[in-house]
Amino acid sequence: MNELLSGERVSEEDYRKKAEVNMVNLVREAQESKKKIILSAMVAALTIVAAFPLFLLSGILEMENWLRVLLIAIGLVVVCGGIVIACILVERQEHLNALIATQGLFRI
Repeated sequence: MNELLSGERVSEEDYRKKAEVNMVNLVREAQESKKKIILSAMVAALTIVAAFPLFLLSGILEMENWLRVLLIAIGLVVVCGGIVIACILVERQEHLNALIATQGLFRI
């Protein structure tokens, strides 16, 4: 299994060392995955909290059509902005993880 994870043949001497490194990497990847999920959920929640009242007000209150369209447009901009921010944050995290992996650095 360690040969599969490390992508190379492992001698008996290096078996424990490689096994430990692979386990550390798996734990780190699981933690980073959890961070991405939490970050995405936070951005989604903030986006919904910011956009939902705009959509709600545009549907409930009596107002001119141009104002209704403006509120909906602002709500859509907020939703699109939230999606863009979530994508940028996840991409940044992946780029940082790739940089750390290629440089052999460990995150604390």
